[in-house]
Amino acid sequence: MVFTTVSEDVLEASTALNLYRTRWQVELVFKRLKSLLDMDLLRTQQDSLLGKVWITGKLL
Repeated sequence: MVFTTVSEDVLEASTALNLYRTRWQVELVFKRLKSLLDMDLLRTQQDSLLGKVWITGKLL
């Protein structure tokens, strides 16, 4: 079941479901990447140079 505040005039129910399915696939990709690359282990400040270097190294 999917709830939204968008009226049906703007967004049909079938379109909302398709968007949710797509979003869910993206979430699964992020979960998989975090698992494979140990990205959840990184603890750093936002916009930290060390964090950027670590993530870039993992992605390469």
